[in-house]
Amino acid sequence: MKLWLSKNSEIPLREQLTRQIMLAISSEELTSGDKLPSVRELALRFKIHQNTVSTAYQWLEENGWVESRQGSGVFVKNLEKEKLQTVIAKNETELDKLI
Repeated sequence: MKLWLSKNSEIPLREQLTRQIMLAISSEELTSGDKLPSVRELALRFKIHQNTVSTAYQWLEENGWVESRQGSGVFVKNLEKEKLQTVIAKNETELDKLI
């Protein structure tokens, strides 16, 4: 999974991270059961605080994108096709607005 985070962006790092993970899931770059990098690994890779990554993962879990398994890590949750299609349409709309 490739991620790009900009510390100079107006968008908070946590939101950049959550959006990119959601996009990776909706584009099927990440599929059901795939393990996400650990909080520590992402924090070290991007030189950001672990709480930023942890908060992003918590938000994704609360909204049904991922599931946390005690002692094993964070994994992509199996999403229903309807939810995935809705998210894909929303992402396309947001991209159109940006362009």
